[in-house]
Amino acid sequence: MNNDEREKQDKDAKEIARPKNAPATKPGVTAVAAEETARLDQRIEEKINKGMAPPHLASAGSEQFDSKPGAVAMGGRPVNSKFGAAADFNGRNAIESLEDRINAKVRSDQAGTAQAQLESLEDAIAAKTGAPRPYAELSRLDERIASKTAQFASDDAHDDKKMPADSKRGGYEADANDKKDRGDGSRAGYGAHEVGGMKKDDEFAEKIPDNKLEDDDLFDDRQMRPGGLFDPNDIEYGGYDNAEGLAVAVPVMEEDENVFIPSAVEYDPDAKPPLYHNRRFRLYAALSLFIVVVLAVGFGVGMSLGKDDDAGGRSQGALDIEELVTRVIGADLLEDPLSPYAKALRWVAYSDPMALTPDDPNLMQRYIAAYFYYATSESRPWGSCNPPGEEDDEICEYMRLMSIAPELVRTPVPGSVRWLSQEPECKWVGIFCDEFSQIRSIDLNGMNFTGSFPEGLHHLPFLQTLAIGYGEIKGTLPTEIAKFKHLINFEVHYNLMTGSIPSELFATRNLQRLNLAGNLLEGSIQSSIARLGDLKGLYLFENLLTGPIPSEIGTMKSLTFIRAQRNQLNGTIPSELANIQLMDTLWLHENDFSGTLPSELGSTVILGDLRVHSNGKLGGDIPEEIYRDGFWRYDIYNCNFTGTLSSKIGEVSSLITFRAQNNRFSGAIPSNVNALTNLQTFSVSGNDLTGPVPEELCGLRSNAVLVEVEADCLAEGAEAENVCSEGCCTLCCDATGTNCLAA
Repeated sequence: MNNDEREKQDKDAKEIARPKNAPATKPGVTAVAAEETARLDQRIEEKINKGMAPPHLASAGSEQFDSKPGAVAMGGRPVNSKFGAAADFNGRNAIESLEDRINAKVRSDQAGTAQAQLESLEDAIAAKTGAPRPYAELSRLDERIASKTAQFASDDAHDDKKMPADSKRGGYEADANDKKDRGDGSRAGYGAHEVGGMKKDDEFAEKIPDNKLEDDDLFDDRQMRPGGLFDPNDIEYGGYDNAEGLAVAVPVMEEDENVFIPSAVEYDPDAKPPLYHNRRFRLYAALSLFIVVVLAVGFGVGMSLGKDDDAGGRSQGALDIEELVTRVIGADLLEDPLSPYAKALRWVAYSDPMALTPDDPNLMQRYIAAYFYYATSESRPWGSCNPPGEEDDEICEYMRLMSIAPELVRTPVPGSVRWLSQEPECKWVGIFCDEFSQIRSIDLNGMNFTGSFPEGLHHLPFLQTLAIGYGEIKGTLPTEIAKFKHLINFEVHYNLMTGSIPSELFATRNLQRLNLAGNLLEGSIQSSIARLGDLKGLYLFENLLTGPIPSEIGTMKSLTFIRAQRNQLNGTIPSELANIQLMDTLWLHENDFSGTLPSELGSTVILGDLRVHSNGKLGGDIPEEIYRDGFWRYDIYNCNFTGTLSSKIGEVSSLITFRAQNNRFSGAIPSNVNALTNLQTFSVSGNDLTGPVPEELCGLRSNAVLVEVEADCLAEGAEAENVCSEGCCTLCCDATGTNCLAA
């Protein structure tokens, strides 16, 4: 058969494959004759013989297979033994892989889903290549199939003119072998889906000589399904009702328009199942639904927590508050969750009824106030006005310390405001603020404080008064006391503080009252105390201080009260004290001073209360300068003073108390004491004085001003040293001053 006759036969076959008015299974699909399948296989074999075989299909995916542009892989299994070359083997494998992929792509019945199609396609790829195929490769393969199918008609006509007769004959042979491999129609059904209208194997084999079929090309039905093929009975497609044996498409019924039906006569690469059949779409939809649910749950939980926070007065900026406090206080002080710093932080950030924000100007002040409470209630609550409990409101009854002698006396103050309540901290009892709501004073003497000294109060920059006496505060005075730049009144008396007085304390230049009395402080009074140039009251009594009084203290021109009694101070009383012209009180009794009483003390202008008693080594004569008007009290008893009582005592009209017992005074009692109209106590017992008690002195008793007169008026088998008229002396002692009787 020459070329012209073959072309005419091909043309007639195409016309037969396209009967007029034949309905298509799917719009846009054209039925293709079986002869065209044979011609396509023949063309592929011809190109393989010429060394143009497609490259080996690598495991990366079938997109690497590149047959002639526009060709569509159709038909059955390649006949490897026909050519025997490596190129033939690789090309056949590629064609077979492409066939299986196309078959898996279109495989579905009316009830099938897109997921079943994808899984079948993956199985076919795994069987051919030995490795899974990515989804991206499947998409690219679909695009290539669409391109090649669309170009099939034009490329076929173009190549047919160029192919020699023997090549066309080879194409028939390839088609025959391919048809042989299909077996009893199962492949024909598969081929019908590929190109449409293929005849059964026995009819097709009549055109092929027997010697064209080799043993390894024999059909084996068992090879169908393992390669990803399916039973043709599992899918509905066209039959062979016409005389020419061409496939007839099944028309789509109106009621089936919305049903996904696989292509019955030809694979349409542009046809895709509905979106809801797509496996990836279902995966993404499920993932999106999951994310929506998680967000909804999270939003609900967040709203619930937010309501709980608001209900509990919890600050929305709790983390910002923690950051602010940490930056100001220091992380090291907040490490211990039981420290007063950490407790106060938790309260102000999470429990404070006011729920301040980090931008509130009083946040740090309120935090430090809360810190003060936790620092001073370490072992037990305060004496009154503690934080409100579940059944308490913010109002309390403050037990205010009113007097300390002979015992502590407290008076209730109703209508006070509790600490750590919802009220502003400036209203808490014991706190006093200025017009700018800045804490200026914390005055809570007698509240039974416990714990260590609250050094963190130095973060209150405007604090001027800290009075926390009469408690059980332990530990030492911290060096941070120097940071109290504006401190004026510092009172921690009658606590349990130990250690020495830190020199840093004397850096608080504005300090006017320093009360460290009644503790267990040791060491000496440092000369640097003179740096407190504005100090008015120095209260160091009832400690364990030793050493002398530094002479530099005489430079403290503002000093008015010096009370250092009941320590272990020694040395002489410095005469430089006389330089303190404003000094009103000098209490140095019950120490271990020696020497004499400085006469310069008489030159002071204001000094009126001089108490140096109970210093056994302090003696000598009382200087005449001491007897000046303005003194209202001389306590010089239990010392070692000698000499006589100067008559100048009658010139001290301001004198109220004169106690000189248990010394070694001699001579007579001055008679001019009757000029002391303010005198209330006169005691000279236990001395070597002689003569009677002057009647002038006893005359002061009649005006009910003089209430105590003590002398050696006790007679023991002999006349008393100081005979006292009846009703004059209130206490009579013997010469030793140890035996006394009330008159």
